[in-house]
Amino acid sequence: MMPVTKAFVQVYRAANSTEAHLLKGLLEQYGMPVRMFGEGLAGGLGELPADVMQVDIEVPVGYRQYARELIEEYENHGVASVAWICVRCAESNPPSFDICWNCGTLPGKGDVTRG
Repeated sequence: MMPVTKAFVQVYRAANSTEAHLLKGLLEQYGMPVRMFGEGLAGGLGELPADVMQVDIEVPVGYRQYARELIEEYENHGVASVAWICVRCAESNPPSFDICWNCGTLPGKGDVTRG
């Protein structure tokens, strides 16, 4: 189980709100709590500089490395291809599996770790 902490750390700066929500969904699929900052500034499109439209993505400190691995995979290939370990039965599952092949548990239902 990942350490319980209230400290969050920035792991990515998305180009816009759309990319931020895509990555938020990806990280949440792997059981990570995610916070986003800056998405409200999208309403200033055309009035504010483009770099202000970027959205910061944060995860708890204990998830930092795993989040960065998933984001790196996204940057390199567009989708995550990291196997995940079921927290219920400890079986390894391919990244394309939406549920554990052995027991039917969803990823994100507890502490999902890299396989």
